[in-house]
Amino acid sequence: MPYVKQDAVQEIKDRLDLVDLVSEHLRLQKAGRDLKGLCPFHSEKTPSFYVSPEKQLWHCYGCQKGGDHFTFIQDIEHLDFRGALRLLAEKTGVVLEESPGAGRQRELKRTIHRLNGMAAQYYHHILLENPAGRTALIQLESRGVTRQSMAEFMLGFAPAGQHRDNLVRFLRKHGVSDREMVEAGLATKLEGGDLWDRFRQRIMIPIHDEHGELVGFGGRVIDDSQQPKYLNTSQTALYDKGRTLFNLFRARKPIHEQKHAVLMEGYFDAITAWQAGVTNVVTTSGTALTEHQVRLLKRETQELLLAFDRDDAGMNATQRAIELAS
Repeated sequence: MPYVKQDAVQEIKDRLDLVDLVSEHLRLQKAGRDLKGLCPFHSEKTPSFYVSPEKQLWHCYGCQKGGDHFTFIQDIEHLDFRGALRLLAEKTGVVLEESPGAGRQRELKRTIHRLNGMAAQYYHHILLENPAGRTALIQLESRGVTRQSMAEFMLGFAPAGQHRDNLVRFLRKHGVSDREMVEAGLATKLEGGDLWDRFRQRIMIPIHDEHGELVGFGGRVIDDSQQPKYLNTSQTALYDKGRTLFNLFRARKPIHEQKHAVLMEGYFDAITAWQAGVTNVVTTSGTALTEHQVRLLKRETQELLLAFDRDDAGMNATQRAIELAS
């Protein structure tokens, strides 16, 4: 087999829920936080084969076999690891071979992650320490957001004032190239060649993936007459809005403890719920729930409480979520 790209195994696991994979070969039923069924690897009348949606692992207490997606396929299809890898890659659409540009893609992801961290620190400093952030700070406090929550969620402010390139100039001083800023979704290049901040006069909310990696930002206007009200990072090598659930990495432990997740609509819904003690809350970043987001949630829990707004958009989103999650 040609050289396999480094993240192929994890990418396959991210795309394919173990419960769905195992369910293709045996019938599963709920057993607390897990699911159970008759083991396909030995004869039995009482189910001793368990799958953990949370851990994405399986184990049979009868024959003591167990493992992940790959060990299951190896055992059920009588394949070696490479055979299982090929089968699951074809099933999920994951390209196994390391392409000539794969090294560049990995480096780009590392660069975007580094730039996101720098931008988050910059925005947070402006909000709390710079007069330019005063209006945003007052607005957050009027919404009931505490200083503790501002620190926990690393909230910030993207200024504009007389300039439209405040972050651009800050990053340039730290040796960041214009190309890197654009690739990270932090700046926009105009036809004339000028580089402007993508986010201006907005309260900034850092967005992390399920592993806690800072992948992008959501920005809310402080003047409601400005449109759009919310602006997210454009799609990058790290960030895909439809594949990310805001606050999931914080909420995972509370979701496991409380055995259900609360799905809300907006960033500040989650933040204010969190500080009120509802810590098992996630949001869709203001977009309709996607199949991938449902898969992320099903890995953590089999029970989902929907708490969208009661307007037409919220009711439509609720109906779609019910259809997807059922």
